[in-house]
Amino acid sequence: MDAMTLYEAAQDSLSVDDFDSARLYLRQAVQLAPQNLELLDALGALLAEAGPAEEAVATLQHAVALSPDAGFEKYMYLGQLLHGNEALASLQKGVQLLQAAADAEGSGEGGDGGGPRTQLAGALCALAEMHLAQVGDAAAAEGECEALLERARRAAPSNPEPLQVLASLRVEQGRPEEALAALPREMGGSGGQMGEGEDESREDAADEADGDDSDGWEEASDGAGADELPSYEFRFEAAKLLLELDSRTDAVAQVLEGLLAEDDSVPDVWYLAALCAHAGGDFEAALEAIAAGERLLGAQGQGVPQLGAPRHANPRGPPADEDPDEDALAADFIELQAAIDESVANIRAGRS
Repeated sequence: MDAMTLYEAAQDSLSVDDFDSARLYLRQAVQLAPQNLELLDALGALLAEAGPAEEAVATLQHAVALSPDAGFEKYMYLGQLLHGNEALASLQKGVQLLQAAADAEGSGEGGDGGGPRTQLAGALCALAEMHLAQVGDAAAAEGECEALLERARRAAPSNPEPLQVLASLRVEQGRPEEALAALPREMGGSGGQMGEGEDESREDAADEADGDDSDGWEEASDGAGADELPSYEFRFEAAKLLLELDSRTDAVAQVLEGLLAEDDSVPDVWYLAALCAHAGGDFEAALEAIAAGERLLGAQGQGVPQLGAPRHANPRGPPADEDPDEDALAADFIELQAAIDESVANIRAGRS
């Protein structure tokens, strides 16, 4: 078979989640056409998501050498695979290419659901998160992170992702009221608003927060259209933050119900659902969620997805060759099961 026939075979394999065959076909295709950027980009992306990571880096860096000023995706993947200044430089180059594409598209603001401005917003969020992680001091990183997030908000005002990253920054800074105020309202269900009580809580928290940035961030949140549903991964992360920040669980439960209705094959979501049910005192539902999540973890070797993939990879894509998060999640399920058993025992003891 020639290189493009192998590429088509790889696409067919990916359509049925046969990642091993797809990887083999793409490797063979690149061997036949080592200068073909389309093939290199496809192989690099698959390796970045499915491993091995070392081969992904080599493939993507070869693509960079052949075409350094086109194709932001390879830089975003390298930003996730490399470390330190190399990772930061890769993300910055990806942002530079996306900014140029957004400028070429025109000056009009707005998220088009997947165009350069929406992609630029996501890349700026990734850069802000990396800056926060590298600095290690939320207070010291505040200025740079907020500047990047403001750029992201202006690039795509209806994109809620900058709000979620801002909320994470506020948590790191020990400012939970402002974190709660920053979280966007349209996180789940059919894309509508959260409950009325939650809205009032957000408004009260925003009024109490120091500084004048909260209004602008809430304005960005309110700009999202009713039919625009944030990504699966975003809603998961926002629900996790909300559960950490707010003792009430109704809003989180609504988001998680929407996620499970959309895709019930992600163990991380079942864990969060169990945690939410436990916090709300529904121990039976918590145990059912744990059982469902543990069943999925048992099938991980068959390709069951997990969240936590890089921001610009498919969050529910192929599993990595080695996933230490899987063992950690299994331990989390066991720990939560023990906590539920203890809660039930305490209740029974109190009744006796």
